[in-house]
Amino acid sequence: MTSATGTGCGTAATAGVAAIGIPGAVALGAVGAWVACRRAGIRLGPVAAAAAPAVAFGLAIGGLGNWWEQQFYGQPSAWWWAVQITPEHRVPGYEKLRHVPARVLVPVVWDVALGLVVIWAARRFKLTGERTFLLAAAGYAVGGWWVESLRIGPCRMCLAYATVHSAIWEFSSWRSWACT
Repeated sequence: MTSATGTGCGTAATAGVAAIGIPGAVALGAVGAWVACRRAGIRLGPVAAAAAPAVAFGLAIGGLGNWWEQQFYGQPSAWWWAVQITPEHRVPGYEKLRHVPARVLVPVVWDVALGLVVIWAARRFKLTGERTFLLAAAGYAVGGWWVESLRIGPCRMCLAYATVHSAIWEFSSWRSWACT
């Protein structure tokens, strides 16, 4: 039941679908890569190892879109990093507040750090392609849980649960495909 103010189950369901978008895109991309590797006669593992940090860096670039869309901000603050949010982008319950701290850089920094850690760990520990990709998936899930906990708005933890559960499902499913 969605009310005229845009709150309720309908809004949470729409936001939940959006939260599953990136993991779903990665999952379908993994299926596409698996099919392409099978056709070309090459192993998926080395391709996954090369793609893992690229996916993290791509998520960081995509996260910058939250700045222009004014989609990712935290609790009200008077600190210097508080930004003005237009009325149509304010979360229900926070309509009167004009300035909130932008949390846009938090997921961007997390994703860049994740990409760098994946590159470092793959080289340092000589990880196979599957393990490199699963390390990136675990980092994405942990980061998604933490980053979503900073967001204000309806059902913010539902988004975190959706992100983590879909990431765990997609990457555990991918592991079974990679081993064939």
